[in-house]
Amino acid sequence: MKDIKSLFLLTGILAILLSCQQNQPQEMDIIATKDTILVTTIPIKEEVIQKQIHASGQFSTDETAILAFKTGGIAEELPFEEGDYVRKDEVLGRLNMTEINALVNKAEIGFEKAQRDFLRTQNLFKDNVATREQRQNAKTAMDLATEELETARFNQSHSTIKAPYNGYIAQKLITSGQIVSGGTPVYAINGLNTQSWRLKVHVSDRDWAAISPGDSAHISAGSFPDKTFFSKVSKKAKLSDPMTGTFWIELSIPSSLQKNLASGMFGTATLFPDGNSSSWEVPHESVLDANGNTGYIFITNGNNIAQQLKIQITGIGENGILIQGNPDILGNAQLIVDGSAYLKQGSLVRVAVDNQSNIY
Repeated sequence: MKDIKSLFLLTGILAILLSCQQNQPQEMDIIATKDTILVTTIPIKEEVIQKQIHASGQFSTDETAILAFKTGGIAEELPFEEGDYVRKDEVLGRLNMTEINALVNKAEIGFEKAQRDFLRTQNLFKDNVATREQRQNAKTAMDLATEELETARFNQSHSTIKAPYNGYIAQKLITSGQIVSGGTPVYAINGLNTQSWRLKVHVSDRDWAAISPGDSAHISAGSFPDKTFFSKVSKKAKLSDPMTGTFWIELSIPSSLQKNLASGMFGTATLFPDGNSSSWEVPHESVLDANGNTGYIFITNGNNIAQQLKIQITGIGENGILIQGNPDILGNAQLIVDGSAYLKQGSLVRVAVDNQSNIY
């Protein structure tokens, strides 16, 4: 009797154990389904793009000169005004010459006296009346007087301002009757050489490294607000601007634009560095925690596990954000576009079967 009871008890225990084993997979499936995040994925498109650099600056000409008097004095004649046309070697301004001419006359008189003294001493030396030292001193005095006369005449010739080339008065910086010192700017003049106009734009060190002389560019100016002109990079700076830390790039100006330019006019440019670059285009919403030119995306390789990748943002494309990353990873991965906000590295995901986000 006791053996029969033991047999029934053992049979009941085995039945309970078998029931638990049958229910365990179902319970695990429920747990797995609860921790899995539903996501939508799309393939990542690789784009071959030409880099564009946008910059702005001012138009100027190589034939831009700041004119000044060599010596100080009273500005007596300044007949030209801003915008006036001038010809090469035309007199643009003159100082009051009273003091300057007096200095020239004084130097001439001093030279004549030194010359007479030397000739007299030379004759006395021949007659053994003057010593060799006296003769040498007289010669030195005459040489000094000669140099003083040349200096006075040089200053006299530069007491007038002449136009260095044909052009227009850009600025008149002083008025007649004003006392000026030597080197004080009086006029700013722009030449008319059609080959001398340039647009200087400023770019960052990274963009500067990508640009080379001869690269193409499109420029626009306020005088032609609805037109774009073809240009090329003619020069690039070898030293940064100490005030801004940027580097200037010089662009040539087509002849069709030059006739409507003025020095200092604002212009914009789009530069196209030689060579193409490869980037991957992803939707805006798939990039998370963007900070500057870096961010994160989530991908899956068909194993239902989310992988977080750090990417570098290179620009804005037609339909999304351009990024750079490992092509071996991105080329074989599916980008998670919906549900990525709830993911972390290694999260379990389930891809939605009805995926309508293949085009973005």
